[in-house]
Amino acid sequence: MMIGHRASEFSRRQLDPSRMIEINNPASSELPCQGFGLVAGATSNGQRLDGVMPSAQEWAKKGKLRRITRWGEDVLHKPSRPVTNFDEELHDLVADMFATMAAADGVGLAGPQVGVDLALFVYECPDEDGRIHSGVVCNPTVTLPEGRDRNLVATDEGCLSWPGAYQTLARTDFAVCEGVDENGSPVRIEATGLLARCVQHETDHLHGTVFGDRLSARARRQLDQQQADLAHLYPDDWPLTPRVGDRPLAEADDS
Repeated sequence: MMIGHRASEFSRRQLDPSRMIEINNPASSELPCQGFGLVAGATSNGQRLDGVMPSAQEWAKKGKLRRITRWGEDVLHKPSRPVTNFDEELHDLVADMFATMAAADGVGLAGPQVGVDLALFVYECPDEDGRIHSGVVCNPTVTLPEGRDRNLVATDEGCLSWPGAYQTLARTDFAVCEGVDENGSPVRIEATGLLARCVQHETDHLHGTVFGDRLSARARRQLDQQQADLAHLYPDDWPLTPRVGDRPLAEADDS
């Protein structure tokens, strides 16, 4: 997920659990989550716990850049498979995803966005109070408020798989995301602000849904035109090859 042009205002609200609706990843029913845990060194209310899990920066240092897939590629438009092996190969993938997300200036990145058909995402994203949360969620389920607790906020949203383009999309300002981490331990995120938008956006990817699918026909045409106008700035293997504006002038002139 990319950060939009306009900052949005979110308010913290106490929510009635009985007035929530659940968005299930097909993967999550195969791997039920028992209990709750901590996410990437932060409690569910955002307070940092040093030394609990590797930070986003620590993960990224161990990772290698991967190409970010683009809308239209099959892996982005079908449900992802559940994560079942919590091994060194998965940890290497997580490290690569953090490295790639950082290189692309993103706040969230899902497995299909690096061409991997697995139900996981990584994130490093602020909540409504500006506190940064980071972590890994495998086989996520997102629960959203409904009824009087449902508060939609419309603001710009972008996607690393359709780089440079933004459109306004309304999403709820609170979401609960549950799953397991890279070791198979349960995690729970009570997300507000941009973090709430992020977990919804990334979990959508694991269903094969891109945020453009949620736009009106007119907004989708505008989004696609924006992306077409900026496509020359993003090489096909971006961020392996940096965006044109981020490259040394001589290198950009040679391309």
